[in-house]
Amino acid sequence: MLADEEWRRGMHTSRQEIAGSRVLRFSGKPKNPAAPRSRYALEAPASAPAAKPGQTPAAPASTPRRPSQVRRLAADVLPPVVTRAIRKRRRA
Repeated sequence: MLADEEWRRGMHTSRQEIAGSRVLRFSGKPKNPAAPRSRYALEAPASAPAAKPGQTPAAPASTPRRPSQVRRLAADVLPPVVTRAIRKRRRA
């Protein structure tokens, strides 16, 4: 039976003990798929190419953009708990 289990690697198998005897169960459905990756998981940071000697780093970006009208309106309309989180994130 164990050799048969090796042969059926692509199938869902379960081992149970019933009345003191081991029971292997095979089902026609495929193995459980891996959990999907969270859309909120952090992306791996893209490594910047190493600066060549003698080159100066690029100039920092100009002044930060102002928030859009929609974001300003949302900050005014949303409850204080949410707006605090928005302001904290803006400061960081």
